[in-house]
Amino acid sequence: MTKTPSSDAPTRLQPRSDATLVRQPNDEATRIQTRPASARHPGELVQIGDVLKDRFEIKSLLGHGGMSMVFRALDRRRQEAQDKTPYLAVKVLGSDFLEHPQGFVALQREARKSQTLAHPNIITVYDFDRDGDTVFMTMEQLTGTSLETLIGHNSHGLEKSEALRIIAEIAKGLAYAHSKNIVHSDLKPGNVFVCDDGTVKLLDFGIARAAASLEDAPATSNTVFDAGELGGLTPAYASLEMFQHQTPHPSDDIYALGLIGYELLTGKHPFGRNTAQQVQQQELVPPNIKILKGRQASALKKAIALNRADRLQNASDFNKHFAPRSPFIGIAAALIVVVSILAGTVILQSGDEPGPDVPFESLTVAQQQKINEALEQARDALEFGDLNGALFYFNSAYTLHPRNRRVMRGVDALVDKVIAAAKQQGNRPEATREQIENLLNYECLNGNEKLIAFSTQLAGG
Repeated sequence: MTKTPSSDAPTRLQPRSDATLVRQPNDEATRIQTRPASARHPGELVQIGDVLKDRFEIKSLLGHGGMSMVFRALDRRRQEAQDKTPYLAVKVLGSDFLEHPQGFVALQREARKSQTLAHPNIITVYDFDRDGDTVFMTMEQLTGTSLETLIGHNSHGLEKSEALRIIAEIAKGLAYAHSKNIVHSDLKPGNVFVCDDGTVKLLDFGIARAAASLEDAPATSNTVFDAGELGGLTPAYASLEMFQHQTPHPSDDIYALGLIGYELLTGKHPFGRNTAQQVQQQELVPPNIKILKGRQASALKKAIALNRADRLQNASDFNKHFAPRSPFIGIAAALIVVVSILAGTVILQSGDEPGPDVPFESLTVAQQQKINEALEQARDALEFGDLNGALFYFNSAYTLHPRNRRVMRGVDALVDKVIAAAKQQGNRPEATREQIENLLNYECLNGNEKLIAFSTQLAGG
Protein backbone atom coordinates (compact mmCIF):
# COMPACT_ATOMS: atom_id res chain seq x y z
CA MET A 1 0.00 0.00 0.00
CA THR A 2 2.96 2.33 0.57
CA LYS A 3 3.82 4.42 -2.50
CA THR A 4 6.72 6.69 -3.31
CA PRO A 5 5.25 10.20 -3.39
CA SER A 6 5.40 12.21 -6.59
CA SER A 7 4.83 15.90 -7.01
CA ASP A 8 1.18 15.45 -7.84
CA ALA A 9 0.23 12.35 -5.88
CA PRO A 10 -1.32 12.92 -2.45
CA THR A 11 0.34 10.72 0.13
CA ARG A 12 -2.39 10.64 2.74
CA LEU A 13 -6.16 10.22 2.81
CA GLN A 14 -7.46 9.97 -0.74
CA PRO A 15 -11.26 10.14 -0.94
CA ARG A 16 -12.56 8.29 -3.96
CA SER A 17 -14.42 10.55 -6.36
CA ASP A 18 -17.43 8.28 -6.19
CA ALA A 19 -17.34 7.95 -2.41
CA THR A 20 -17.02 11.54 -1.27
CA LEU A 21 -20.74 12.06 -1.53
CA VAL A 22 -22.09 10.01 1.34
CA ARG A 23 -25.36 8.30 0.53
CA GLN A 24 -27.69 6.43 2.82
CA PRO A 25 -27.19 2.80 1.76
CA ASN A 26 -29.73 0.04 1.84
CA ASP A 27 -28.74 -1.62 5.09
CA GLU A 28 -29.98 -5.03 3.99
CA ALA A 29 -27.88 -4.79 0.83
CA THR A 30 -24.70 -3.73 2.58
CA ARG A 31 -24.94 -5.62 5.84
CA ILE A 32 -22.63 -8.56 6.31
CA GLN A 33 -22.96 -10.70 9.38
CA THR A 34 -21.38 -8.56 12.06
CA ARG A 35 -18.40 -9.75 14.00
CA PRO A 36 -16.37 -8.12 16.76
CA ALA A 37 -12.97 -6.64 15.89
CA SER A 38 -11.35 -9.09 18.29
CA ALA A 39 -12.41 -11.97 16.00
CA ARG A 40 -10.06 -10.81 13.25
CA HIS A 41 -6.53 -12.05 12.83
CA PRO A 42 -3.82 -9.62 13.95
CA GLY A 43 -3.04 -7.07 11.26
CA GLU A 44 -6.18 -7.84 9.23
CA LEU A 45 -7.81 -4.69 7.91
CA VAL A 46 -11.26 -3.72 9.11
CA GLN A 47 -13.98 -5.11 6.87
CA ILE A 48 -17.58 -4.20 6.15
CA GLY A 49 -19.73 -5.66 8.91
CA ASP A 50 -17.07 -5.54 11.63
CA VAL A 51 -18.04 -3.97 14.95
CA LEU A 52 -15.51 -1.95 16.94
CA LYS A 53 -15.84 -1.82 20.72
CA ASP A 54 -19.26 -3.51 20.46
CA ARG A 55 -20.53 -0.14 19.30
CA PHE A 56 -19.40 1.05 15.86
CA GLU A 57 -20.71 -1.13 13.01
CA ILE A 58 -18.68 -0.64 9.83
CA LYS A 59 -21.01 0.01 6.88
CA SER A 60 -18.96 1.18 3.90
CA LEU A 61 -15.57 2.49 2.83
CA LEU A 62 -15.39 6.26 2.28
CA GLY A 63 -11.72 6.68 1.42
CA HIS A 64 -8.28 5.21 1.90
CA GLY A 65 -4.59 5.94 1.63
CA GLY A 66 -1.28 4.42 2.62
CA MET A 67 -1.70 5.39 6.26
CA SER A 68 -5.39 5.04 7.05
CA MET A 69 -8.83 3.98 5.91
CA VAL A 70 -12.05 5.92 6.58
CA PHE A 71 -15.34 4.10 6.95
CA ARG A 72 -18.96 5.06 7.39
CA ALA A 73 -20.20 3.45 10.60
CA LEU A 74 -23.38 3.09 12.60
CA ASP A 75 -23.05 4.15 16.21
CA ARG A 76 -25.28 1.65 17.98
CA ARG A 77 -25.40 3.76 21.13
CA ARG A 78 -26.77 6.69 19.18
CA GLN A 79 -29.19 4.36 17.46
CA GLU A 80 -30.47 3.07 20.82
CA ALA A 81 -30.90 6.65 21.97
CA GLN A 82 -32.93 7.28 18.79
CA ASP A 83 -30.50 9.98 17.76
CA LYS A 84 -31.35 11.67 14.48
CA THR A 85 -27.81 11.20 13.21
CA PRO A 86 -26.62 7.72 14.26
CA TYR A 87 -23.95 7.51 11.55
CA LEU A 88 -20.41 8.81 11.84
CA ALA A 89 -17.00 8.33 10.23
CA VAL A 90 -14.36 5.98 11.62
CA LYS A 91 -10.73 6.45 10.67
CA VAL A 92 -8.69 3.25 11.08
CA LEU A 93 -4.92 3.09 11.07
CA GLY A 94 -3.77 1.18 7.98
CA SER A 95 -1.63 -1.95 8.25
CA ASP A 96 1.41 -0.25 6.68
CA PHE A 97 1.15 2.59 9.16
CA LEU A 98 0.75 0.19 12.09
CA GLU A 99 4.15 -1.29 11.33
CA HIS A 100 5.73 2.12 11.79
CA PRO A 101 6.97 2.56 15.37
CA GLN A 102 5.40 6.02 15.59
CA GLY A 103 2.06 4.94 14.12
CA PHE A 104 0.04 4.76 17.30
CA VAL A 105 1.59 7.96 18.63
CA ALA A 106 0.77 9.72 15.34
CA LEU A 107 -2.93 8.92 15.39
CA GLN A 108 -3.20 9.64 19.11
CA ARG A 109 -1.64 13.01 18.50
CA GLU A 110 -4.09 13.67 15.67
CA ALA A 111 -7.03 12.92 17.92
CA ARG A 112 -5.72 15.03 20.80
CA LYS A 113 -4.99 18.04 18.64
CA SER A 114 -8.16 17.75 16.59
CA GLN A 115 -10.32 17.55 19.70
CA THR A 116 -9.13 21.04 20.68
CA LEU A 117 -10.32 22.46 17.36
CA ALA A 118 -14.02 23.24 17.73
CA HIS A 119 -14.74 25.40 14.70
CA PRO A 120 -17.42 25.31 11.97
CA ASN A 121 -14.73 25.00 9.28
CA ILE A 122 -12.88 22.07 10.88
CA ILE A 123 -14.21 18.52 11.03
CA THR A 124 -15.29 17.45 14.51
CA VAL A 125 -13.27 14.62 16.03
CA TYR A 126 -15.11 12.77 18.79
CA ASP A 127 -12.76 10.20 20.26
CA PHE A 128 -9.63 8.07 19.92
CA ASP A 129 -9.73 4.39 20.87
CA ARG A 130 -8.50 0.91 20.07
CA ASP A 131 -10.11 -2.52 19.80
CA GLY A 132 -7.49 -5.24 20.04
CA ASP A 133 -4.94 -4.45 17.33
CA THR A 134 -7.27 -1.96 15.64
CA VAL A 135 -6.54 1.67 16.39
CA PHE A 136 -9.19 4.17 15.30
CA MET A 137 -10.77 7.54 15.82
CA THR A 138 -14.38 8.63 15.38
CA MET A 139 -15.48 11.86 13.76
CA GLU A 140 -18.51 13.54 12.27
CA GLN A 141 -19.82 12.20 8.98
CA LEU A 142 -19.91 14.75 6.19
CA THR A 143 -22.10 14.76 3.09
CA GLY A 144 -20.85 16.56 0.02
CA THR A 145 -17.68 16.33 -2.05
CA SER A 146 -13.98 16.92 -1.68
CA LEU A 147 -12.44 20.09 -3.04
CA GLU A 148 -10.15 17.89 -5.12
CA THR A 149 -13.17 16.50 -6.97
CA LEU A 150 -14.77 19.94 -7.26
CA ILE A 151 -11.65 21.43 -8.85
CA GLY A 152 -11.35 18.42 -11.14
CA HIS A 153 -14.85 19.07 -12.46
CA ASN A 154 -14.12 22.77 -13.12
CA SER A 155 -11.05 22.86 -15.36
CA HIS A 156 -11.27 26.64 -15.82
CA GLY A 157 -11.94 27.42 -12.18
CA LEU A 158 -15.08 27.99 -10.15
CA GLU A 159 -17.30 31.05 -10.27
CA LYS A 160 -15.29 33.90 -8.74
CA SER A 161 -17.70 34.51 -5.87
CA GLU A 162 -17.79 30.81 -4.95
CA ALA A 163 -14.01 30.47 -5.20
CA LEU A 164 -13.48 33.48 -2.96
CA ARG A 165 -16.03 32.15 -0.45
CA ILE A 166 -14.25 28.80 -0.22
CA ILE A 167 -10.85 30.47 0.15
CA ALA A 168 -12.24 32.63 2.96
CA GLU A 169 -13.71 29.65 4.82
CA ILE A 170 -10.49 27.66 4.54
CA ALA A 171 -8.63 30.69 5.92
CA LYS A 172 -11.08 30.98 8.83
CA GLY A 173 -10.51 27.38 9.84
CA LEU A 174 -6.75 27.78 9.55
CA ALA A 175 -6.82 31.04 11.52
CA TYR A 176 -8.53 29.23 14.39
CA ALA A 177 -6.01 26.37 14.30
CA HIS A 178 -3.10 28.81 14.11
CA SER A 179 -4.48 30.69 17.12
CA LYS A 180 -4.10 27.37 18.99
CA ASN A 181 -0.51 27.01 17.72
CA ILE A 182 -1.54 24.10 15.52
CA VAL A 183 -0.18 23.72 11.99
CA HIS A 184 -2.03 21.44 9.58
CA SER A 185 1.11 20.55 7.57
CA ASP A 186 -0.75 18.65 4.83
CA LEU A 187 -3.29 21.12 3.47
CA LYS A 188 -4.40 20.22 -0.06
CA PRO A 189 -7.67 19.97 -2.03
CA GLY A 190 -8.09 16.35 -0.93
CA ASN A 191 -8.12 17.49 2.71
CA VAL A 192 -10.83 20.11 2.18
CA PHE A 193 -14.47 19.07 2.02
CA VAL A 194 -17.42 21.09 0.74
CA CYS A 195 -20.61 19.97 2.44
CA ASP A 196 -24.01 19.87 0.76
CA ASP A 197 -25.03 23.05 2.59
CA GLY A 198 -21.92 24.85 1.32
CA THR A 199 -19.94 24.68 4.56
CA VAL A 200 -16.23 24.14 4.00
CA LYS A 201 -14.46 21.72 6.36
CA LEU A 202 -10.75 21.11 6.86
CA LEU A 203 -9.94 17.42 7.26
CA ASP A 204 -7.09 15.30 8.48
CA PHE A 205 -4.96 17.17 10.94
CA GLY A 206 -3.12 13.84 11.03
CA ILE A 207 0.33 15.38 11.08
CA ALA A 208 -0.74 18.56 12.80
CA ARG A 209 1.83 19.53 15.36
CA ALA A 210 1.87 22.35 17.86
CA ALA A 211 4.05 25.17 16.58
CA ALA A 212 7.12 25.66 18.71
CA SER A 213 6.15 26.97 22.14
CA LEU A 214 7.83 27.19 25.50
CA GLU A 215 5.19 24.96 27.07
CA ASP A 216 5.26 22.21 24.45
CA ALA A 217 8.88 22.05 23.33
CA PRO A 218 10.52 20.37 26.37
CA ALA A 219 8.07 17.45 26.42
CA THR A 220 7.97 16.78 22.70
CA SER A 221 11.33 17.81 21.24
CA ASN A 222 12.56 14.21 21.08
CA THR A 223 9.33 12.42 20.28
CA VAL A 224 7.35 14.48 17.78
CA PHE A 225 7.60 12.86 14.38
CA ASP A 226 8.55 14.92 11.36
CA ALA A 227 6.01 15.79 8.67
CA GLY A 228 7.85 13.72 6.10
CA GLU A 229 8.78 10.82 8.38
CA LEU A 230 5.51 8.98 7.77
CA GLY A 231 5.04 10.19 4.22
CA GLY A 232 2.73 12.80 5.68
CA LEU A 233 3.17 15.60 3.20
CA THR A 234 1.96 16.12 -0.35
CA PRO A 235 4.91 17.35 -2.46
CA ALA A 236 2.90 19.60 -4.80
CA TYR A 237 1.54 21.55 -1.79
CA ALA A 238 4.49 21.41 0.63
CA SER A 239 6.50 24.55 1.33
CA LEU A 240 10.22 24.74 0.66
CA GLU A 241 10.87 24.72 4.42
CA MET A 242 9.01 21.41 4.82
CA PHE A 243 11.40 19.78 2.35
CA GLN A 244 14.26 21.28 4.35
CA HIS A 245 12.84 19.71 7.55
CA GLN A 246 12.53 23.08 9.26
CA THR A 247 10.30 23.60 12.30
CA PRO A 248 6.62 23.56 11.31
CA HIS A 249 5.19 27.05 10.90
CA PRO A 250 1.73 28.45 10.07
CA SER A 251 3.20 29.90 6.88
CA ASP A 252 3.56 26.32 5.60
CA ASP A 253 -0.24 26.16 5.53
CA ILE A 254 -0.42 29.56 3.85
CA TYR A 255 1.75 28.32 0.99
CA ALA A 256 -0.72 25.49 0.39
CA LEU A 257 -3.70 27.83 0.78
CA GLY A 258 -2.28 30.14 -1.89
CA LEU A 259 -1.85 27.23 -4.30
CA ILE A 260 -5.41 26.07 -3.62
CA GLY A 261 -6.64 29.62 -4.21
CA TYR A 262 -5.05 29.63 -7.67
CA GLU A 263 -6.66 26.28 -8.50
CA LEU A 264 -10.08 27.46 -7.37
CA LEU A 265 -9.88 30.60 -9.49
CA THR A 266 -8.15 29.20 -12.59
CA GLY A 267 -8.57 25.42 -12.42
CA LYS A 268 -4.81 24.97 -12.53
CA HIS A 269 -1.92 24.68 -10.06
CA PRO A 270 0.18 27.87 -10.54
CA PHE A 271 3.40 25.89 -10.86
CA GLY A 272 2.08 22.96 -12.87
CA ARG A 273 2.19 20.75 -9.75
CA ASN A 274 5.94 21.13 -9.50
CA THR A 275 7.36 20.95 -5.99
CA ALA A 276 8.69 24.06 -4.23
CA GLN A 277 12.21 22.73 -4.81
CA GLN A 278 11.56 22.41 -8.55
CA VAL A 279 9.98 25.87 -8.61
CA GLN A 280 13.14 27.28 -7.05
CA GLN A 281 15.45 25.38 -9.40
CA GLN A 282 13.49 26.32 -12.53
CA GLU A 283 12.80 29.87 -11.31
CA LEU A 284 9.09 29.49 -12.11
CA VAL A 285 6.81 32.50 -11.74
CA PRO A 286 3.06 32.20 -11.00
CA PRO A 287 0.74 33.58 -13.69
CA ASN A 288 -1.44 36.61 -13.10
CA ILE A 289 -5.09 36.00 -12.26
CA LYS A 290 -6.97 38.41 -14.47
CA ILE A 291 -10.26 38.26 -12.56
CA LEU A 292 -8.65 39.44 -9.29
CA LYS A 293 -8.02 43.04 -8.35
CA GLY A 294 -4.60 44.19 -7.16
CA ARG A 295 -5.09 43.68 -3.42
CA GLN A 296 -6.29 40.10 -3.60
CA ALA A 297 -3.93 39.12 -6.41
CA SER A 298 -1.04 40.49 -4.38
CA ALA A 299 -2.15 38.52 -1.30
CA LEU A 300 -2.17 35.24 -3.25
CA LYS A 301 1.31 35.89 -4.62
CA LYS A 302 2.59 36.68 -1.13
CA ALA A 303 0.98 33.46 0.10
CA ILE A 304 3.01 31.33 -2.32
CA ALA A 305 6.32 33.13 -1.89
CA LEU A 306 9.03 30.44 -1.78
CA ASN A 307 10.94 31.88 1.17
CA ARG A 308 9.13 31.96 4.50
CA ALA A 309 10.39 35.47 5.27
CA ASP A 310 8.62 36.80 2.13
CA ARG A 311 5.40 34.86 2.75
CA LEU A 312 2.31 35.85 4.68
CA GLN A 313 2.96 34.41 8.12
CA ASN A 314 -0.39 32.96 9.21
CA ALA A 315 -4.06 32.78 8.28
CA SER A 316 -5.00 35.95 10.17
CA ASP A 317 -2.29 37.78 8.24
CA PHE A 318 -3.68 36.29 5.01
CA ASN A 319 -7.22 37.41 5.86
CA LYS A 320 -6.09 40.98 6.46
CA HIS A 321 -4.43 41.14 3.06
CA PHE A 322 -6.92 39.10 1.07
CA ALA A 323 -10.25 40.36 2.40
CA PRO A 324 -11.63 43.13 0.17
CA ARG A 325 -11.80 46.55 1.73
CA SER A 326 -15.32 47.64 2.54
CA PRO A 327 -16.14 51.17 1.37
CA PHE A 328 -18.76 51.34 4.13
CA ILE A 329 -16.04 51.42 6.79
CA GLY A 330 -14.52 54.57 5.36
CA ILE A 331 -17.91 56.23 4.91
CA ALA A 332 -19.00 55.34 8.43
CA ALA A 333 -15.76 56.65 9.89
CA ALA A 334 -16.16 59.92 7.99
CA LEU A 335 -19.73 60.34 9.25
CA ILE A 336 -18.60 59.81 12.85
CA VAL A 337 -15.97 62.53 12.45
CA VAL A 338 -18.54 64.95 10.99
CA VAL A 339 -21.08 64.26 13.71
CA SER A 340 -18.39 64.65 16.38
CA ILE A 341 -17.31 68.01 15.02
CA LEU A 342 -20.86 69.30 14.70
CA ALA A 343 -21.63 68.23 18.24
CA GLY A 344 -18.48 69.89 19.51
CA THR A 345 -17.41 66.68 21.22
CA VAL A 346 -14.68 64.13 20.84
CA ILE A 347 -15.83 60.52 20.69
CA LEU A 348 -13.55 58.08 22.42
CA GLN A 349 -13.75 54.33 22.02
CA SER A 350 -14.79 52.72 25.27
CA GLY A 351 -12.37 50.29 26.83
CA ASP A 352 -15.07 48.81 29.06
CA GLU A 353 -16.94 45.55 28.66
CA PRO A 354 -18.37 44.75 25.21
CA GLY A 355 -21.79 46.09 24.40
CA PRO A 356 -24.96 44.37 25.60
CA ASP A 357 -26.05 41.08 24.08
CA VAL A 358 -28.17 41.31 20.97
CA PRO A 359 -31.59 39.92 21.92
CA PHE A 360 -32.24 36.53 20.37
CA GLU A 361 -35.44 37.88 18.80
CA SER A 362 -33.40 40.53 16.98
CA LEU A 363 -31.31 37.96 15.15
CA THR A 364 -32.23 36.88 11.64
CA VAL A 365 -34.43 33.84 11.21
CA ALA A 366 -31.47 31.98 9.66
CA GLN A 367 -29.24 32.81 12.66
CA GLN A 368 -31.92 31.72 15.12
CA GLN A 369 -32.36 28.46 13.25
CA LYS A 370 -28.62 27.71 13.29
CA ILE A 371 -28.45 28.38 17.03
CA ASN A 372 -31.49 26.20 17.76
CA GLU A 373 -30.10 23.36 15.63
CA ALA A 374 -26.72 23.53 17.38
CA LEU A 375 -28.43 23.51 20.77
CA GLU A 376 -30.55 20.51 19.86
CA GLN A 377 -27.51 18.56 18.68
CA ALA A 378 -25.58 19.57 21.81
CA ARG A 379 -28.35 18.35 24.09
CA ASP A 380 -28.68 15.08 22.19
CA ALA A 381 -24.93 14.51 22.45
CA LEU A 382 -24.98 15.30 26.16
CA GLU A 383 -27.88 12.93 26.73
CA PHE A 384 -26.01 9.86 25.54
CA GLY A 385 -22.65 10.83 27.02
CA ASP A 386 -20.85 12.26 23.98
CA LEU A 387 -19.14 15.09 25.87
CA ASN A 388 -16.86 16.06 22.98
CA GLY A 389 -19.80 16.35 20.61
CA ALA A 390 -21.80 18.34 23.17
CA LEU A 391 -18.89 20.73 23.66
CA PHE A 392 -18.53 21.30 19.94
CA TYR A 393 -22.20 22.13 19.39
CA PHE A 394 -22.54 24.26 22.54
CA ASN A 395 -19.45 26.19 21.49
CA SER A 396 -20.85 26.61 17.97
CA ALA A 397 -24.10 28.01 19.39
CA TYR A 398 -22.19 30.29 21.76
CA THR A 399 -20.05 31.63 18.91
CA LEU A 400 -23.20 32.49 16.99
CA HIS A 401 -24.81 34.19 20.01
CA PRO A 402 -22.41 34.93 22.90
CA ARG A 403 -23.83 34.68 26.43
CA ASN A 404 -27.08 33.16 25.18
CA ARG A 405 -28.83 32.03 28.37
CA ARG A 406 -29.99 28.68 26.98
CA VAL A 407 -26.48 27.95 25.77
CA MET A 408 -24.97 28.83 29.14
CA ARG A 409 -27.42 26.57 30.98
CA GLY A 410 -26.39 23.73 28.69
CA VAL A 411 -22.70 24.53 29.16
CA ASP A 412 -23.22 24.48 32.92
CA ALA A 413 -24.69 20.97 32.69
CA LEU A 414 -21.80 19.91 30.45
CA VAL A 415 -19.22 21.19 32.94
CA ASP A 416 -20.87 19.19 35.74
CA LYS A 417 -20.58 16.02 33.64
CA VAL A 418 -16.98 16.79 32.69
CA ILE A 419 -15.97 17.24 36.33
CA ALA A 420 -17.85 14.09 37.37
CA ALA A 421 -16.13 12.10 34.58
CA ALA A 422 -12.72 13.47 35.58
CA LYS A 423 -13.25 12.43 39.20
CA GLN A 424 -14.40 8.97 38.16
CA GLN A 425 -11.43 8.39 35.85
CA GLY A 426 -8.98 9.22 38.62
CA ASN A 427 -6.21 10.46 36.32
CA ARG A 428 -3.14 12.22 37.61
CA PRO A 429 -4.01 15.76 38.81
CA GLU A 430 -1.43 17.23 36.44
CA ALA A 431 -2.99 15.51 33.44
CA THR A 432 -6.50 16.56 34.44
CA ARG A 433 -5.42 20.17 34.97
CA GLU A 434 -3.86 20.17 31.49
CA GLN A 435 -7.17 18.97 30.05
CA ILE A 436 -8.98 21.73 31.92
CA GLU A 437 -6.58 24.31 30.49
CA ASN A 438 -7.47 23.06 27.00
CA LEU A 439 -11.18 23.28 27.78
CA LEU A 440 -10.84 26.86 29.00
CA ASN A 441 -9.65 27.81 25.51
CA TYR A 442 -13.14 27.23 24.13
CA GLU A 443 -15.16 30.43 23.90
CA CYS A 444 -18.12 29.01 25.80
CA LEU A 445 -15.85 27.84 28.67
CA ASN A 446 -13.45 30.76 28.80
CA GLY A 447 -13.21 31.86 32.43
CA ASN A 448 -15.64 29.17 33.61
CA GLU A 449 -15.62 29.42 37.40
CA LYS A 450 -16.48 25.76 38.06
CA LEU A 451 -13.60 24.47 35.93
CA ILE A 452 -11.16 26.99 37.42
CA ALA A 453 -12.23 26.05 40.94
CA PHE A 454 -11.84 22.34 40.16
CA SER A 455 -8.38 22.94 38.71
CA THR A 456 -7.41 24.92 41.82
CA GLN A 457 -8.70 22.11 44.00
CA LEU A 458 -6.55 19.61 42.08
CA ALA A 459 -3.50 21.81 42.48
CA GLY A 460 -3.99 21.90 46.24
CA GLY A 461 -4.81 18.22 46.60
